[in-house]
Amino acid sequence: MDREHRLTFCSRCKHKKFDTAKGVICGLTDDVAKFYSSCKDFSGDKTSVDLTIKRRELNKIHEEEQGRYRKAPKISVWGIIGFIAFIISLVNLYLTLFS
Repeated sequence: MDREHRLTFCSRCKHKKFDTAKGVICGLTDDVAKFYSSCKDFSGDKTSVDLTIKRRELNKIHEEEQGRYRKAPKISVWGIIGFIAFIISLVNLYLTLFS
């Protein structure tokens, strides 16, 4: 579990404190959170924490799906025609200058 996940709990806990060097810390231990999945001393709205975590997980899944199925940019037909016209004009210029 990363610090961002732990802060989901800590920012909603009644025991939180703020340290200018460490940021949000636990008021019981005076240190940053070190729990694994959930804090045994958490005092606050657990439902709000669970909803935030689920929302974050769904957003991560959604971003992965968007990346997986994102379509390649379409090449414009007019862009291709313009490129071909540019090449033809260059060839025409070359033939005019060196013939």
